[in-house]
Amino acid sequence: APYIKENFRQKGFAYSSIIAAHKIVKSKGFKIALQTVRENNVASIKLHEKLGFELVKKCVSNNNNPIRLYLKIL
Repeated sequence: APYIKENFRQKGFAYSSIIAAHKIVKSKGFKIALQTVRENNVASIKLHEKLGFELVKKCVSNNNNPIRLYLKIL
């Protein structure tokens, strides 16, 4: 997911940028999108679920941070 500065959050920028990115990569032949989201990033989790991503697995990253792996068929 894109990083959005705090004073620009909750304005739809992350949503719009992910939709735009999906259109571009789909036009280039990509079939799936994978995304990792930090377990403590509730807003990003909600956004990915709103966009139709499915939770594949909860795991731990290389630096011991709990993360979620999401997948979406494009």
